[in-house]
Amino acid sequence: MNYAIILSGGVGSRFWPLSRGSFPKQLLSIYSKNTSIEETVRRILPLVGRNNIYIATNKTLDRKIRNYLKRFNLPKDNFFFEPSGKSTLPPVALLASRIMDLDSEAVIVVLPSDHFIKNNRIFINLLNRAIYIAKLGYIVTL
Repeated sequence: MNYAIILSGGVGSRFWPLSRGSFPKQLLSIYSKNTSIEETVRRILPLVGRNNIYIATNKTLDRKIRNYLKRFNLPKDNFFFEPSGKSTLPPVALLASRIMDLDSEAVIVVLPSDHFIKNNRIFINLLNRAIYIAKLGYIVTL
């Protein structure tokens, strides 16, 4: 089965003054009426389904992230709130381990929460090809 880990723990320091620690860029509505994290969840939803979307962020954003993603009805256990920022590897490793415990044949797509994707259809087609290759036993990076 397909899964997604969405990384949403950054503080957006390079996007200052629009973003700041309490309101990072993944919570900004930059290119649509939705926040960047909402756009990322919406984009990946048809490919993996809501039960297979995992969110990694920091504990200071707990309430805000849950609030913005409430309409997607993601399982509460699919949220991982880091006690302190440790970069990308620790949350990906922890969530990948959780996912692999549930599904040893899992294919995991790791996505940032703040990228602008101009054409979602092309992006999903590309991810479908990458998943096909991953199921052959390869690690795929885009």
